[in-house]
Amino acid sequence: MFEKLRQRLFQRDLKKKLHNQRHKRASLSLEKARYIGILFDGTELENRNPVLAYARQLKKSGKRVKLLGFMDNTADNSNHPFPNFNRKDLSWFFTPKSEETRRFIQEPFDILLHLSLQPQPWMNYIATLSAARFRVGSARAAAEACDLMLDMNKSEDIQEFIRQAEQYLQKMQSQYESLPA
Repeated sequence: MFEKLRQRLFQRDLKKKLHNQRHKRASLSLEKARYIGILFDGTELENRNPVLAYARQLKKSGKRVKLLGFMDNTADNSNHPFPNFNRKDLSWFFTPKSEETRRFIQEPFDILLHLSLQPQPWMNYIATLSAARFRVGSARAAAEACDLMLDMNKSEDIQEFIRQAEQYLQKMQSQYESLPA
């Protein structure tokens, strides 16, 4: 009973905030993107390390990168090398309430990579309300959270997900050439 109430309050809050929001969305290739946001579940080391390695790779190629990780605990996670939030930073109905998440949502990313293969409501909330021009995530994410959704055929490998996302983003075209008549 309480779970359904929490979910209804979550959906109501998300719809209300989404209704008042106007962000310009546009597809963008990885090559043209200059500022990339990465939202990920950093709880497990085997998922965290490939994401951090990919962020370093993007920085080496001249991109500005901002990370936000979710840690599925209630401990103090300030010792991690990336901004993060945890269950203590969620309201009773799953909405993130930390200052870190609020700032991340407001960042004008060219591309937001929602690198969570099992998206939770709070991760979808952040991606949905993000000021990013183009949002990429898993097909398991909420439909309003992503502009491009990748179905990984039940693969749980974050490295494969990153590879697929990068492959599609390299092929994106944001301008169309006129066809000859």
